[in-house]
Formats: sequence, structure tokens, C-alpha cells
Amino acid sequence: MVEDRWNEIDDEITDIESDPEGEPTEEQIEDMVNSPNISRNIFNIFGLIIVIGAIGAMFFFGPKLYANIKDGDVSFIPDNIKNPFSTINPDQFNTYDSIVKDNEENENLGVEIISFEPLSNSFFVGSPIQFRGVIKSSSLSEEDSFASLNCELENYYGEFIIDPKEVEIPGENKMKTTDVLCSFESGVDSNFAGDKLKATLNLNYEFYTLATYDTYIMKKSEYDLFVNRGENPFDEYGFKPENINTNNVMRSSTTKGPINLAISTITSQPFYDGQEILFIISLKEDWDGNLWQLKNLKLKIPEEIDPKQDTFCDFVYSEDMEGNYKIYKLKEDVMNTKVNNACSPEMLEIIGLSEERCIDEFKTEIQFLCRFVISDLPEDQELLHTSIVAETNYFYEIEKSTSINIINV
Repeated sequence: MVEDRWNEIDDEITDIESDPEGEPTEEQIEDMVNSPNISRNIFNIFGLIIVIGAIGAMFFFGPKLYANIKDGDVSFIPDNIKNPFSTINPDQFNTYDSIVKDNEENENLGVEIISFEPLSNSFFVGSPIQFRGVIKSSSLSEEDSFASLNCELENYYGEFIIDPKEVEIPGENKMKTTDVLCSFESGVDSNFAGDKLKATLNLNYEFYTLATYDTYIMKKSEYDLFVNRGENPFDEYGFKPENINTNNVMRSSTTKGPINLAISTITSQPFYDGQEILFIISLKEDWDGNLWQLKNLKLKIPEEIDPKQDTFCDFVYSEDMEGNYKIYKLKEDVMNTKVNNACSPEMLEIIGLSEERCIDEFKTEIQFLCRFVISDLPEDQELLHTSIVAETNYFYEIEKSTSINIINV
């Protein structure tokens, strides 16, 4: 064995040192160490270590790997390339996910007043006053929609012409540019000669926004094993989900638009069966303008997740399904109270705020809550990858202003 050979080397060095000719040279010691016997023994030990490691790996991964391969599923293989979580509803999930990713940096999405300028910097008292606007529009909605237009001129109370009165917003990510003409036919009287008057182009349009939230679920028995060992399941499986932070808290993704639609929870992933989770669905103004009216807000919840019974939730099951997704809708009274009637004239009178202050206080960011519970996974399903989807249609209001000079004749 190796130990015996090292003893032999030690005896040989002692014999050389006792020799009258002196201490052993470096070449002599190197020849002893590189002896065929000791090299062969070291090689055998390294080989034994590799075999033991392979047996240990097969013992740890073998049963699960065999069970999955037997069923034709190799997604459990824990490398840095494959996601070990089997994806539920892959066609629908990939569709929603691709919509978000394809439009994260889409600069064309949305409705924007590119310009709004008078045809002249100054106008005579009593003469028509005209403005020209340019509007760019594009939407992800499957159908075309329209934006309503309005023009206002400070201290003007006569008739005005706006052409067109509506602007088309093409769907399916198509873009359109439209010219708008505002004409205040009667002009203003001499009382305002020498004044600088403000003119504003208002645009109210419908928009569609979609958000997705990746959800990873394990059996609680598997989850507890990782927790007891102080291990991160994602690290152990060699898989790092997108949009997840160091604490395993997931961030949702959303399409570009005037409203940032987000799905969130402070609960870390992966979730496990039987776990209760409080989800927050938030609407936050992301572009200049104001959320004018919420048309609808829907959640598409996979079958593996259910709302907790006898607890608070801003959403109600619509009894509709889309594939394996259950459709939940924002309750009508919640939508009206928190959004649509939040800054109505009647409410402003009650709370004693201006419309601008009310919008800043109550409509800049709005949150809705619901507590869900993870259903029991099937016996043969240890790891699950699915998603929660939120989508909303709403009306958003934007404006652009300019000014003119009034000259007396």
C-alpha cells in the first residue's frame, strides 16, 4: 500500500544520510516518489474516489430520474440548461409570455400627442384661431379602438370645430399617425387684446395591458426536505428563473403602456401545496396623463391555485374558463369605488379636494388584494411550472397645451 511505500522511502533516505557521501539529492528523492508502485497506488485511490462519488449521485438522483425517464419525461435532470419544473398549459403560457417579452421595449405602443401648435403665434381680435395637432397611436388589442378628442381655448365660449372628432388606434401592434385640426371660429373679443391665452388638446383613449407572473410549485414534502437542509431548491436543481431576486421573490412582467400592471407577493418561491398566499394586483400610472376609467380587470388563475374560502378578495370567479385557466373579474363595486367614481364631482364635494389633488392621492397607484391557496399536487407530480395572468382594458386621458397672443386690430 501507499503507506508502506512511504515508509520504504523514509528508510532509503535514512540510509543515504548515513552514507559517508552525505545527504540525498533532489533527483534521488524525486525518483523514489515517482516509483511505479506508488504512482499506481495513488491512481487507484483517485479512481476509487470517483467511483464512490458516482454511486452517491446515483443514490440521490437515481429513483427520481428513473421515474421521470420511465414516463418519458427528462425535465427533472438538474443541469443549468433544463428547467426541472414541468410546465402546465405550455401553449397558453408561451403565448402570454411571448406577448410580454416581444413588447417590453416596443417604442411604438401607446397613444401620444406628438405636437399641438397654433398656425400662427398671434391672432387678431375676432378672427378665427386655429391649431394643428399630430397624434401617434398603436395598441396590442386584437381589435381596433378609437380615441375621442376635444379642444379648449382659454376665455373662449363660442362654437369650435375639431376634425376628426375621433382617432383610430389600430390593434395588433400596428401604428398610425393622424393630423388633427382645431378651429375657434369666432375668435375672442377686444377685452382680451394683449393677453396670452392657453389652448389645450385633450385625448381620451382605450388601451389594453397584459402582465404575467411565473409560478413554481413543489410538493410540501419535497419543499420541507430542502428547508431542513438549509438549501435553495432552485440552486439544487441548477435552475435560476427569470425575474426572481436573491430572496426568491418573483417579479411580474408587463406589456408597455400608460398603466404598469403588476402581480406581486412578498412570499418567496417555489410555493408548495397547501400554502396560502396574498397576491396584490396593482395599477400604476407610467406615462403622462391620468387613468380616467377602468373598463375591466381580469385574472387568469391556473387550476392548481384557488381563492381562499371565507376570506377577503377583490375578485370574483366569473364561471368562465380559458383552457385550464379560471377567469376571475374585479368586483363591480370595488372597481367603481376605487377607480371610476373615486374623483367624480359628487365625491370631490364630499372629500373637499380638487380633481387634480384627488387624482394624485387616489388614482396614481391603485391596489387590489386576494388571498389564494395552492391546491394539492397529483401524486406523480413533484415540480410544477405555471403562470398567473392579468389583463385590463381602460380609458386613459392625456393632453398637450400651447399659447397664443391676441392683437387688437
